[in-house]
Amino acid sequence: IYPSVFREATKPTCPPSATPRVAPKHVLTATIEHTIPERGVKVSAGGLGKVLDQMLREHPEGILSLVHPMFGDVDYGEKELYKDFEIVVDGKVQVVKVYKIESELKGLRRVW
Repeated sequence: IYPSVFREATKPTCPPSATPRVAPKHVLTATIEHTIPERGVKVSAGGLGKVLDQMLREHPEGILSLVHPMFGDVDYGEKELYKDFEIVVDGKVQVVKVYKIESELKGLRRVW
């Protein structure tokens, strides 16, 4: 086991490119594990939550959209109903409600 300690963000070392690197303006992430720090929400199912926590702290300016299921025993606080979707599962129509929560921190707009 080789533990790592991150003290600051570092630029990746990549081979030179013929075109300048373009930073993404909008990143979409879909996981079961999720954290909403300002609401005190933290759902863990393994270890990816630590990676997501670091993304929330260190992601550059832009929009970070986080898609995850809602768990019945977690209080997510007030949220906006974004849209209802009808999907078919095992031949039966199911309605999926999609809610939206937004926040901003240090130029990063976070959308759950």
